Formats: sequence, C-alpha cells, structure tokens
Amino acid sequence: MTNHLIIGLGGTGHGIMKAIRKRIAEEFHNDLSMNGVEIEYLYVDTIHAVSADTSLLSLQKIALYGVDSNVFDNLSLYPTIQSFITPVDKELLLGNANHLNNGFSGQKRRLGRLLLANNILGLHDGSFTARLRNSVLKLIDRSKKEEVTFHICSGLAGGVGSGSIIDIIAQIRKQFDPRKSTGNRYKLYLYLNVPEGNMVDPMCNAGYYQANSYAALSELNAISIGVYKPCDLDSHSKREDGKVERLLGGCNAFEMAYLFTNSDEDGRQQQFDSKISASVADFLFQKIYVHMHGLLRMEEFSFDDIRNDVGTPILSNSFSTFGIKRIDYPELEIEKYVTYSFVRQAILQSLYDNWNHKSGFEELSFDEVNIDIVDEKIREEFLLADRYLILSTPLIYDSTTKKWKEIAPEWETWIQLFADDIQTGQDKKKWLSDFNSYCDLQYHAQYRGSGVKEFYKIQINERWRYADYIRQHIEEKLFNGWRSGAKSLLEIVKFLHLLIEDCDKRIPEFQKKIEDFEYSIQHEIIPEIELCEKEWKKVGWLINIIGSPYRKIFLAYKMAKGSYYELLTLTEGYQYAISLISLVKSELARILETVKSLYFLISEILIHIETELDKNCKHPGEFVKICNPEWVKNLTKQFVSDELVQKHNASLARNGLAELLGTDGKRGFTNMLDKLDMVSIEDTFIQVCLTTASSVMADLEVTDPTQKIIDVNILEKIKKSYTSDEQLEELIQYLVQSSQSYLQFNSEEVDKLAMKYGIPLRHVVQLSLPEYYDATNFRQKFIDMFKKACPKFSVHSDLLTNYKRTELVVVNATVGFPLSIVANIETLKDRYNEMLNGSEAALHKMMLHTESDILLPNLLC
Repeated sequence: MTNHLIIGLGGTGHGIMKAIRKRIAEEFHNDLSMNGVEIEYLYVDTIHAVSADTSLLSLQKIALYGVDSNVFDNLSLYPTIQSFITPVDKELLLGNANHLNNGFSGQKRRLGRLLLANNILGLHDGSFTARLRNSVLKLIDRSKKEEVTFHICSGLAGGVGSGSIIDIIAQIRKQFDPRKSTGNRYKLYLYLNVPEGNMVDPMCNAGYYQANSYAALSELNAISIGVYKPCDLDSHSKREDGKVERLLGGCNAFEMAYLFTNSDEDGRQQQFDSKISASVADFLFQKIYVHMHGLLRMEEFSFDDIRNDVGTPILSNSFSTFGIKRIDYPELEIEKYVTYSFVRQAILQSLYDNWNHKSGFEELSFDEVNIDIVDEKIREEFLLADRYLILSTPLIYDSTTKKWKEIAPEWETWIQLFADDIQTGQDKKKWLSDFNSYCDLQYHAQYRGSGVKEFYKIQINERWRYADYIRQHIEEKLFNGWRSGAKSLLEIVKFLHLLIEDCDKRIPEFQKKIEDFEYSIQHEIIPEIELCEKEWKKVGWLINIIGSPYRKIFLAYKMAKGSYYELLTLTEGYQYAISLISLVKSELARILETVKSLYFLISEILIHIETELDKNCKHPGEFVKICNPEWVKNLTKQFVSDELVQKHNASLARNGLAELLGTDGKRGFTNMLDKLDMVSIEDTFIQVCLTTASSVMADLEVTDPTQKIIDVNILEKIKKSYTSDEQLEELIQYLVQSSQSYLQFNSEEVDKLAMKYGIPLRHVVQLSLPEYYDATNFRQKFIDMFKKACPKFSVHSDLLTNYKRTELVVVNATVGFPLSIVANIETLKDRYNEMLNGSEAALHKMMLHTESDILLPNLLC
C-alpha cells in the first residue's frame, strides 16, 4: 500500500506514534514522502495532553474537550449520545460529572467514549471525522492513488484509547468502506497494548486498569465477529424507528489486531516506554516500507471464526502478535558522530582558535586570550591613528579630499610658497606685512577651500559618516581576519574591548596635546614672532644696506609663523578628533555587541552539537548495534588531532558561512547576524563538515582496510566480529530468542484450540538480509545456520532482501488466533469479574463498556 495513516489514541498511542516518527526520520530524514510511501498522522487525546504536543501540526491533533453536565438535561438534542446512555447510565454519570467537565476520562472507558462523541458532534473542522477525511485526502492528493492503510495504536487499559477505539474503527469503516471499491483499498490494522497479568507498577492502576482491557478485548472480539454494531456517533438524527444508525454491518471491522505486552513468550519483561514503543515502531516500519511476503500472506488468509455448538460465532481469529529484533551497523550514527566531532572542532576554532596537538581545538577563557596592547601600528591599520582622526589625512577619498596634504607638510609648503613670492618683490620693507596677509588669508579663508576654523566646522557634520566608515573598515578587517582563521571570535571580542579602552584613554591625551599646543603658541612661538617683528623694525632704513640681517630675521619669522599656523590647525584638528573618537567608540561598541551576539549564538550551536554528540556512539539500546563505540571514538580522536585536516575543515566552514552573505555589499559580522540564523549557521557547519568527514573516512579505508568505518555491509561486519562458528551460532540463537513475540500464550488453551477446533498456531519468521557477495559465501552460511536454529523459518517464502546494507531484521509473528489462548486473559477477566460484584457493580459495568445492554461472548470458552 502506498498511503498510510497512523492514528495514536491516548498516551500509549502517542508514545508509539512518536517512536515511528523518530524511526522514519532517522532512516530518511523525512517523515512524509520516501520510497514511494506517503505518511500522515492523527493524535487523539484529551485537550490537556494534545496541547502539550508541539511536534505535530494542529490538523494532526484531535482534542477531546470536557462534556458539560447540562448535556444530560437535554439528551433529546444529542441523539447519538442518547443512543448509548440509558436513564440509569445518566444518573450514574452525573455522579462523575467532575470528570466530564474537566475533560479527563479517569481510566473509565465510557467517559472516553463520551469525550469522543462530544468531539464528533462539536466544531466540524476540529472533529475526528473531519480531520480523518482531511488526512486521507492529503495522502491521496500527494500519491495520486486512492488507497489508504490505517494503523491504529492504542493501549487498552486507559480511558481515552480503550474507550474510543471501537468508535474510531466504526467511523473509519463508515467514511472509507472497503466494500465500496474492489481490491480492498482501505485496510485497517490495530496495534494494542494489553496489560500484564501480574501488575509491575501499581501506580498505573486508577481502578479499572486490567478490567478495562478485558472489556475492550470483549468488544473488539464482538465487532470482529459481527455481534456488536456500535451506534454512529457522527449522526445528528434518528431513523424512522427512533433509533440511531448502527455501523460495521456486513464488513470486517479490521484486518488484524496485533497485541503486545511488556513480556515476551518466555516471560522476559521490558520497559514499555523505551524498548516496547521502539519495537512496535520497528514493526510498523517493516510493515509500511518492507514487503514481508510471508506475513502479508498470513494476514490475507481467511481465518474462520470459532463458533459454538449451534453455529453462532463466539471468537474471532483476527488477533495476532509479533516480536522483532534488528541488528544494525549504525553507519548513519557513526557518520553523524564523526561529522559532529568535526563540527565541534570547526566551531571551537571559530570561537577560540586554541590548538592542542592531542585533542584538537579547545576552549579558552577571556583572560587567556593573548592580546594586551593597542600600539601605533594597530591604530594605523584600523584608521585610528591621530592623522586620520584630526583629518590630517583623508578618511574617505573623493575628488576634494584627494588634494589634501597632511597638516605639517601642507603648512610648510604654503609658508615656503608665500615666502618665495614675497621675496621676489622689490620693497623689502613690506615683506613681513605682505607675508602676514598671505598667511592670515590662507588660515582664515583659503585652507582646504574655506579656512581652518570653517573647514572643521563643516567637518563636524561629517563625523557620523566618518565614524561609520571607520566602523565598516574595522569590521571588514576583523571579519576577514576571522574568515582567514587569523583571529577567533573571542580574540576579536577582546581586541574590540582594547580598542574601546584605547579610545577612552586617548581623549585626555588629545586634550593634553591641545593644552601643549596652546602653551607653546603663547609662551614660545608668539614671543619668537614678536621678537622677530621688533628686530625687523630695528633694521628699518638699514634694510637695503649690504650686510643687513634682514634675511636672517625673515627666515626666523617665517619658521615661527609656520609653527604658529601649524599648531593652530592641529589645535582645531585635535578638538575635532575628541568629538570624532567619541562617535568611533560608540561604533566600536556596536561592533562588539554584534560580535558578542554572534559568539553567543555559535556557542549555543556548540552546546547543541555536544548534546547530539553525547546521544551517539553509545552502547546498544533498543536494538543491537554491531559496532564498538570505543573503536569509533578512538578513530574520531585520531581525525580530530590532525591539525592540517581540522584547520582546513574549519576554514571551509567559515568560508561557507561567508558565501551565504552573497556578493552585494560588504561582508561582516553585522551582515552575518542580519542574514543568518542559528539553523542556517548550524546547517552550514554540518554540510561542510560532512563532506570533510566523509572524505577522511573514505581515505582511511584506502590507507588501512582493517579500519573501514563507512560503506560497511552488516554481514561483512558480522563475519569480522564473529570469527568462529560457535560465536556465530550464539549470535543467531540470540536473534531467535530476542525476536520472540511480545505476548504469552496459555498452553492448555492452545492445545484445546488444536484438538477441539483443529486450528494450530500459525507462525511466520521473516529474515531480512542485505545482499553480500564474498568468496566464502558467508550470506548463505548465515541463512543455513538461522534455519537450523529456527525451524519455523522458511527460506523459500520468508527470506527477504533488505534494501539497507547496514542492517538485518528478524520478524517473528503468530497470526490469526482467538483471544482465549492469550495467557493474560484469565487474569484480566478475574479483575473484570471482581469489578462486576459488590455494591458498585452497576457503576463499574457502565464505566467498563461503551454500552450497557450489549451481550458479549465469553473470551474463555
């Protein structure tokens, strides 16, 4: 079948559904459309439980709300509820109204049915039937094939699953009747947890635990043989005879109901929440994705119901059980472990760049980062040198700024030019006055087109542009340093702290320079100028006489005036620098916050990667892994300690992130934080490191074939791990034993079944192996030894070719038997009978069954 709808009822159903979703995701990294199979999910539970699940879409969840006790005052308005609530039932239910109102079934089956009935009669788009149809239509639309297999997973001991399963089956058969199309397009299978005979955890019992299961099995048996036809909960009117329509007439209620407990045939117990849920999921996976010929043939075989002496059917033969054992060489898990180890290294390099030749890149504390000063070389590299901040040198080059010269050389040039021009004149007496006029004009009006003070006044409005330009330059330099591997993020964080501290430190330094300039002007240069002017006046009329010192005086005057205007300009420049560096400091703080945010974001990814690493390469859990985790970890340590490989891998990862930023605009940390999120960054690390790790693992096979770690066939691995026949026989015996069905049988009832009705237990054992060709024909040897250890196995019909080279699977099923042979049934019936005795017998009977007046065959006959 192409389309599969998995329905989880109550807590048990939800647990199994989660396990199958995990299994499919591990296999295909996609839980919808793989290998030509389409999957959909429906989860039915109380509103409290459904709301807690955030992994499913809203349309995949059916919430059962509480039933208002007022409904019972107006039952005629709710004919479907009225159809299974007698006047006596009504009085008994009103005594339990607290459960109805708050939406809990309290492990009572009748309340579970009421919650479902309330849902079906409620808001149409949120009802079970509406979402059932929606799910089926989605499957058909995706596959373009009008056929669906329904898989219902539930426990039988609770209230919601056990109480609603009869009506869930009935509504599926109503909406998708297999008789209305040839070829039985709509098949329905049940996977049901039956409580243990000897209760392991008394806390599970809220009063009806084991009795519920007997009642539910009785009703499932009854609908299967056609003696119980539940009323239609999705009917808003009565028939002409005043009754609500009943369903399941004339068709099989279900193809097969697979029962399982927390004990196998030999009584070995397993923890339900972990191993059994995973095993049921494994079995479901095999049924959905693997064409198990023998099991399918058994399921499609027509099993006659068991009848009493007058020919009335009493027991259905549509019950089965299963066991499963999967042996896997966890190649995907190994690949993930090695890849994530490479990711961890690439992230650690990105964050810290602290290499240890034994263990690869390691973490580093802030104080251990080896950066402690900001010198003039660094200031120059990052446009923070004085000459940039006082605009002696342009920060941004354009048609105007490219003509600028540095302050000292520029004044030296102009002073010399003015002096040369003055000295060409004939009237030496006017040299000083004309020279002063030229200098004053240059300083006040012509310096860089506007005069010194006006120039810096204009540049005040450009401070933000300059600060932003410096920020972009610094960020680009730091980003390129990070991208090249020269700087880690933590180094950059510390470096930015030092730059900000340096900006703070330089403001008083600039103020001190201004004070020094002003002092020098007032106490050194102006006195020198005044002395030169005084000496010039003394020369007076002797200026044209040979030997006059006028040229020496003019030279001294020229030099003093040059220093004067240079220091005046520098004073304005450093005053400007104080305002500019304050803005630069704010821009540096912006970069710092951005880099810190990126640092913490990637640190979060590192935590996630380390969590994922911890989940992989552990010792076997719910299925056998033919692989020594320590061997994988030791090989990975070798890979991690290869400095050339890890540095190259880290470089590829950083460049991969940079490439995601595109080519438009400047690349930097701000750009990265704006464009990329945690998912895209982590995915990039993983994709890059997967390529590197795969290449390294493939190279290992070439250099040392004994250390082959990927592209491994499970049979090849078994052959190398189990080198003697005795070891191999021991493994196969383990497989046969551990794949036993999760259900115990009553041997006396089994014998009675065979002797009285001539019906033997029908077993099927399916062995799924990948193809494997070697000189010793090891695959055939394994098959022969398995056949010897498991006589029920048929090589002709039960040997399957596993599409996965890394795993083998054994499925053991007992198919088509009546409930009378199940070992637990007698105990469950005893608990059921106990509930039907005593002062509250009427209440218990009503709560145990979906209807009070139905006659159900005895399951022990």
